[in-house]
Amino acid sequence: MKRRQKIIFLTMLLIMALLTGCVGTDTKETDPSQPDISEIDFSDVDFSTSVFKHVTNGGVTDNDILPYNVDVITGATMTVEGPAVVTSIPLSVRELENRNAGLVRGVYEDSSGARIYEGMDLAYLLYEMTDGDNGIFLTDKAYQVELKNHNRVHVATFTLDEILKASADGRPVLLAYGVGTLDGKHAAPFVFDAVGEGEHSLGYVPDLDNEDGCIRLVYDMNKLGVSAGGETFTNVAYIYVSEETEPGFKHTEAESFDVSRYTDYIVTFRGAGLGYEIDLTVRQLEDLVVHDSDGIIPGGIGYADDYSLANNAYWYVNSFEGLDLYKLLMYLGMDSAEDMGLQKARTTLVHFIAADGVPSNETFSVDTLASPDVFGFYNRNAADHGDGSYVPTNADLEDTGYPVLLAYGVNNYPYTIQKTDPAYVSGLSNSGGP
Repeated sequence: MKRRQKIIFLTMLLIMALLTGCVGTDTKETDPSQPDISEIDFSDVDFSTSVFKHVTNGGVTDNDILPYNVDVITGATMTVEGPAVVTSIPLSVRELENRNAGLVRGVYEDSSGARIYEGMDLAYLLYEMTDGDNGIFLTDKAYQVELKNHNRVHVATFTLDEILKASADGRPVLLAYGVGTLDGKHAAPFVFDAVGEGEHSLGYVPDLDNEDGCIRLVYDMNKLGVSAGGETFTNVAYIYVSEETEPGFKHTEAESFDVSRYTDYIVTFRGAGLGYEIDLTVRQLEDLVVHDSDGIIPGGIGYADDYSLANNAYWYVNSFEGLDLYKLLMYLGMDSAEDMGLQKARTTLVHFIAADGVPSNETFSVDTLASPDVFGFYNRNAADHGDGSYVPTNADLEDTGYPVLLAYGVNNYPYTIQKTDPAYVSGLSNSGGP
């Protein structure tokens, strides 16, 4: 027993010695060539002429445009959205940088080491940028913020209390537009990734590794934890503000949506492909989708997934839940594409008509509805700068197998009918249903 106690005591001494060797170590002690972080003073920064900004061209003087102050970068937007904002607001890099209030320069560290970053304090953006047409207003139910990259992939989530505390403590969460070395020898704005693998974009600085832009999420990982993107700061393009709890996709399971206006709303199915006409309410349709503790039970009519909506001028991703239209039509009595035969399946068309009698532009053959692999999820290409010139290709294809849905909810909220409905969430734009 004494031997065991002695071993434990010696082990504790060793641990304490190791901890003593770690605590208090600064950048200068680990790397004598680097300045002491505590001695770097940012109190007199003139943000109006900052070399970190794109709009001041990163200090490049031989050309007042290239490589940073170009519209493809300064016109790129970061969108503040979600059910807990009054209105979805796209904020361009130019708008972000053409101001001095709310900007911060500080030292932050990720897996690449400690560097100087400059950008907008996220707390300031959410609470102080209320002026003009692009004013940002949170609802009374705002609780947390999810930050997503340019492909709308989750990067990090912070509560508003965490964001406000970080700002008050002098270590704000930054929407950084530029990076510099601790010795002050190099500083530059962020640029987008190059299109080709192994290539670099114009304006890339090897000592800064300033691609994966043009805005990066930067924060104190020691205090707020490592992000889902790992221990390296990464690009951010979407700021999704949400409530603490969400009602779910179904009208029938959400108190403010479980009203006759929605649940008794009738959807009519008719045509030669069915052989008869039938009316189903939203409640009846939602009852066909069965859940367990893990979500929708596979193999049934229900389906839920993230869908990317893309063409040459528009790109968006949302989560939807609803009924697989092809399976629903077969449930109602339509022959399967296989039973129809290829020719009939290709010539039997499914049309859609809105409640006001206006036909939809979308028309699908039964053969297409039976083939979810013809529909794919596309990532946003680095060459797509939102100006309408980029045409998606198969190189951007992430996955296939997305059935056409008769969806009753988006992003964990049911649809309303009109924007004036009490249950309508303006920051989510969940009207046009149910």
